[in-house]
Amino acid sequence: PDQIDYYVSYEAEVLAGIDFTDVDISFDDQSKVITITIPDVRINDVLVDIASLDYIFLNDSANTSSVSQQAYRACEDDAQTESEAQAAIFELARQNAQNVLTALVRPLIEQAGQEYTLEIQ
Repeated sequence: PDQIDYYVSYEAEVLAGIDFTDVDISFDDQSKVITITIPDVRINDVLVDIASLDYIFLNDSANTSSVSQQAYRACEDDAQTESEAQAAIFELARQNAQNVLTALVRPLIEQAGQEYTLEIQ
């Protein structure tokens, strides 16, 4: 564990979002406000492209038939850890969720002809 056998680079795709079943919608008829509360964003999946794995071996004996399997698992773990530490991923997923919810609800409000205001929290 103290000695590095190889370095590996990889490409990964991270899927982050919300669970739409946890979205809460409330209506206030007096103030004419529809409030949508969005749940916390989470990392849903990490997809490492196994074809993108590229190695630099410091120890040639580590270049075995099982190296790709071991490196792939390590890359998945690394991508998961790094993704969870990136606030920008969570913020972008939250903005996307807000945009989707606004696009879904706003036409319903306009069609009803009511003077409701939409708030997303």
